[in-house]
Amino acid sequence: LDGGDGLGDVLHYLRQHLNHHLHDGGIVVLLVCLGLLVHSQCLGLAFLLLGIRLPRMLESGVRDLARIASPLMLFLLGAFFRFDGAETHRRELAAVCLGRLLVIPALVYFALFLYWPMYGVVIAFKDFSPSKGILASPWASVRGTQNVFKHFNNFFNSIHFERTLRNTVLISLYTLAVGFPIPLFLAILINELQNRRFKQLVQTVTYLPHFISTVVLCGMLWIFMRMDTGLFNILRAKIGLPSINFLNEGQFFKSIYVWSGVWQNAGWGTIIYMATLSSLDTQMYEAAIIDGASRPQTIWYITLPCLMPTAIMLLILDFGSFMSVGFEKVFALQTDLTLEQSDVIPTLVYRKGIIETNYSFSAAVGLFNSVINCFLLLTVNFISRKTANISLF
Repeated sequence: LDGGDGLGDVLHYLRQHLNHHLHDGGIVVLLVCLGLLVHSQCLGLAFLLLGIRLPRMLESGVRDLARIASPLMLFLLGAFFRFDGAETHRRELAAVCLGRLLVIPALVYFALFLYWPMYGVVIAFKDFSPSKGILASPWASVRGTQNVFKHFNNFFNSIHFERTLRNTVLISLYTLAVGFPIPLFLAILINELQNRRFKQLVQTVTYLPHFISTVVLCGMLWIFMRMDTGLFNILRAKIGLPSINFLNEGQFFKSIYVWSGVWQNAGWGTIIYMATLSSLDTQMYEAAIIDGASRPQTIWYITLPCLMPTAIMLLILDFGSFMSVGFEKVFALQTDLTLEQSDVIPTLVYRKGIIETNYSFSAAVGLFNSVINCFLLLTVNFISRKTANISLF
């Protein structure tokens, strides 16, 4: 198993040794318990997706059986793994099987909620009608002539295309330029703190804003930036400056969006960098200090090079969601007066899909956004692999 034997080899071994350790009744019980466990966890979700409701008594009975079957199955598996050989091999085989069983819920989640809905993307190429459904809806056509790219052409030729694309790209670039390096620098500064209690205090204070929900954060911004009673305008009045209606001035929207996001997520973004720094060998710092290196030099020649692989990986992932500007925050801060500077692709998808019920058009816009994200991810990953020999795949 240490050599990387596959699940097929494990099952082959189980078939060979099963009858040596469990009689026929035990085999039946084991299989029934496994079936009940899988049934109770997956069947209810499958029926929910299909619109089928189980009788309440039947559903309750299945769940009760599953609660009994789960520990019984684990007990039988423990007895089952007492095959001839060293105790170490039994534990290794049990760990492999248990580990792969634990992966099953994640695979089910991705299959049901991420991969299975992908077939719905086809409505971007159809004139979708909710009454007809996805498969029965006709393919997109213009004046009787089939044109599956009709909704894409409508988006490219609409008055929204240039505005939403420009705002999405500018906000994403602004966020990347400011939001990416700040957690890196903050992690380095926290790592350089010598007082342990003060270091923990700084980490806690910088982590806390991450747990504020987007809606609450936007509510705080609306309160702090009011024209008459907002904190920022009160401070401006103290120094003799006029009041500004920040959230109704389009020129301030991008800065408010980006810097509030930095305040909320910068501390949380340092976690992975701090984890990387905790694995560094302190002897490298000690040797550098003995050789006469100053603190800035140890940061430049030891800390930064060790953080670069992690930073590059995170940069690649950030480019994978480059066009996915957060809808909730933009929508909560957006007003009619700032629409020209705040309208992005996700808000356009919301207006066209949810409000105007133009599902095919919104699906086409969302698919265009996803294709751009995928292209950027593959491009940046390729460049990183060729230049720094660091890549996701």
